[in-house]
Amino acid sequence: WLRDQPLLNIILDNCFEQVFIKDLSSTLIYANRNLARHYGLKEVDQILGKSDFDFYSYEHAEATRQEESDIMQSGEPLLAKLYSETWPRGDETWNLCSKLPLRNSGGEIIGLIGFGRDITKDKSREKLIWQQSNYDALTGLPNRNYFVGNLNSTVNESNTDHRYTLLALDIDRFKAFNDSYGHGCGDAILIYVAQCINNKVSNQEIVVRVGSDEFLLLIDNQKNRTNIVDLAIKIRSDIQKPFFYQNQQYDITCCIGAAEFPSDALNATDLMKFTEQALYRAKQLGDNQFIFYSPEMTTASIRRQTLIADLKQAVADDQIEVVFQPIISCDSEKLFSVEALARWQHPSYGQISPDEFIHIAEEIGIIGQLDERVFHKAIDAAKKWQSLIDPLPVFSVNVSAHSLKTGEDSSSDIINLLSNLNH
Repeated sequence: WLRDQPLLNIILDNCFEQVFIKDLSSTLIYANRNLARHYGLKEVDQILGKSDFDFYSYEHAEATRQEESDIMQSGEPLLAKLYSETWPRGDETWNLCSKLPLRNSGGEIIGLIGFGRDITKDKSREKLIWQQSNYDALTGLPNRNYFVGNLNSTVNESNTDHRYTLLALDIDRFKAFNDSYGHGCGDAILIYVAQCINNKVSNQEIVVRVGSDEFLLLIDNQKNRTNIVDLAIKIRSDIQKPFFYQNQQYDITCCIGAAEFPSDALNATDLMKFTEQALYRAKQLGDNQFIFYSPEMTTASIRRQTLIADLKQAVADDQIEVVFQPIISCDSEKLFSVEALARWQHPSYGQISPDEFIHIAEEIGIIGQLDERVFHKAIDAAKKWQSLIDPLPVFSVNVSAHSLKTGEDSSSDIINLLSNLNH
């Protein structure tokens, strides 16, 4: 009867929705052109008198037949259900469909009417967004966003009888490769390292890239540490093989830190934190190192974070003291020069070694300020001593090579201070 309604047919054939009507046996008795296009057909007449068994897989068709039978028996509609189908040609489509019981004028159910919409493009965009949010475009590995959720579910749902080992791997001197040979070389190294890691683990293990040159591996380890040590050695050995980029050989090494569940950590957050602490310790020891986490690393990490925060304040508040070490001439046995030395008395940790706090100052980018303050104090002392000591000894002040190398403003400030020394 719908085919006898020209205006209604025009409206239904030109709407964005797929519209169809089925009888009590789920046979199609009406369809619009949008549904025909969904099935890859040109004419609506090619659909009529057929059922889902003529278009979909048996499992799909049987599920919808039972579903539609329930709708027509209960009188309850089915709203906005998502259907997916992989077609013989290999492509996958997604349809969002609502089905409602169809009643005659007497209220008797005589079939059902359905409204569907192809949302395959929406699903493709959604998949692309998910892919970009959860995978690294360069290496094809999952990223930190993917890994954190996976680690939480894996570790937090496991009992303490199940063992996992998390390894963090960092490429040695990666920044130097990037700076010296360009990002093309750096990208090639990252792809190479990712392949080396993947070649040594099974499909059940999770490998992710979480930072510029850092990778994480979650190993389901039901045996002992020997397996992890063997794996780390194999990965390092593979990475150390000759690597060529644009006909030039590069020597690649890496550091690896590891922590274990449940012996080191009982949750995902601590497991990641302790693994990072182990990696940091491995890098402190030099290139190509591998080390397991130990509780002492947490103590060292807390101390380090405290010193970082307090050193910034100490430099800003001019709390760094300068002492002068005399240098006596062996010939005249007289004062020849003095060396200005920076000293820091921490309120909790006491006297901090210059080797420790100067290294931290370089890392956090305040070494220029520190150098400048030491110079100020050395020059102030030299001015005071001019009237007390004759001849005035030579003043030696150590300047961080890091400051001079990076061209910080402090180097020019120091030159200005020296030029004003005789005024």
